[in-house]
Amino acid sequence: MTDSGDRLDRIEALVQANAEAINRLQVQQSETDQLIRASITDVMEIVGDLARQQQETDQRFTTLLADARADRIRENANAQENRREHREFRTFMRETLSQLQQIWQRLAG
Repeated sequence: MTDSGDRLDRIEALVQANAEAINRLQVQQSETDQLIRASITDVMEIVGDLARQQQETDQRFTTLLADARADRIRENANAQENRREHREFRTFMRETLSQLQQIWQRLAG
């Protein structure tokens, strides 16, 4: 009976050791699960922040692009106005020079 008793004691000790090992594994698994959940939460917050930042960046880019287009339109309008004024100035100068020439011809003639 001592052999049976020894075997039974060893089996009980083995069962007890396995139960303790399983318990430790369950605790570790629970801790790991908590860490994973916390990491997932952090990642989700980071992704949300990045999405908001991207949206803000897109909005700023859209605003800058619209401003640049408006500036280009204004510059084109200004350039056209400058060309028109230049043509008018050249016409005025031609007419003035022509009138001066006529005056000089009258004075000389």
